[in-house]
Amino acid sequence: MPRLSIRKLKDSEMKQALRLVVNSGNALMKKVNRKPWRIRITATNPFMLHLKHTDPDGCVGAFENDRMVGFASSIIRENHWYLGYLFVVPSRWSRGIGRKLLTRVIATADPNEVDLFSLCTFSYNSQAVALYSSFGMPPQSVILNLLWRRENDRKLKVRRPERKLTMKHIDDYEKLGFINKLDKRNRGVTRPEDHKFFIDDDKCELVSFYDGRKPVGYTVLYKGGWVAPVSAVDPTYLPDMVISCVRHQLDRKCKLIAFNCPGSNDVILRQLLKIGFRIDETLLLMSNKPFGNLNSYLPAHLAIF
Repeated sequence: MPRLSIRKLKDSEMKQALRLVVNSGNALMKKVNRKPWRIRITATNPFMLHLKHTDPDGCVGAFENDRMVGFASSIIRENHWYLGYLFVVPSRWSRGIGRKLLTRVIATADPNEVDLFSLCTFSYNSQAVALYSSFGMPPQSVILNLLWRRENDRKLKVRRPERKLTMKHIDDYEKLGFINKLDKRNRGVTRPEDHKFFIDDDKCELVSFYDGRKPVGYTVLYKGGWVAPVSAVDPTYLPDMVISCVRHQLDRKCKLIAFNCPGSNDVILRQLLKIGFRIDETLLLMSNKPFGNLNSYLPAHLAIF
């Protein structure tokens, strides 16, 4: 049996880590009779590389000789430790590699500074749910991925927002003050390093919403169609913000539009289902304690929530 070693990853190994994530994810999809992820890997994923650069100690690989058989990436934002990725090659499932990786990356959190530990995982991955629960992170909330595809689904029935909200593109780090305050209120922590990444990434845009001159929320709009997160100063603004995002992505001729919606937010869930979205994926937010204002916040990329 080859000896297992765990170490920090190099930038040059992140493409290999992404390939491991996709192959492992597709094996899980096959196991539960879901369609595989169709992801063509031609380069290192910029977002995964961003997480590695902000938290290099939390980005590790498990190796048997020179073969990567597991990958984990965690980040710390203020008092919050969050697991972005943990995947093991299918031929090494159920051998304790995931537990060893989780033990390694969770140890990056100083218990005197970090008191919130969480992640998201697939609801049907029972082994993962059991593993994370054994580390004191039981399921706290259902997160539903709502999806619409231009080529397969019916035309969306999109009304105009009740409020006339203005959307303003943010392209300057100095304009993150309102967003940081809103993150602290709705998300529980600020994360300017991630918003700076969104500003710099040409695949998405960071947008603020205004009701007249009053800032009322923000979102990240991906050119591929994803809308994540969506955060409002008040839950009454969220439906109009969501509709504005849908209309914006439709105008861009996106091939798909997708949101992550907490199962507890029945207002947004009913709204998206009514206009033509469908539930594509069910995930679980797992944490050592509840956090966030999920009536005013739709989660971001699930690697950072």
